[in-house]
Amino acid sequence: MREYAQSKLADLLFALELQRRIVAARGHTKSIAAQPGANNTELSRYMSKEAFAIAVQRVGILMEPWHL
Repeated sequence: MREYAQSKLADLLFALELQRRIVAARGHTKSIAAQPGANNTELSRYMSKEAFAIAVQRVGILMEPWHL
């Protein structure tokens, strides 16, 4: 999960830096980052049943990837 969280942070930092560069170049495009919600992906197979149950308690039922 540490690596997953780090990858989400990297996504946000990329979007912010891209927007900074667009503004510096006087561009009109917007860089937007979004979190679509909690998804039941292959990452969950590495979680214990207890950790998965806690995750569902915190965020609700996880969406399947095709619901994005």
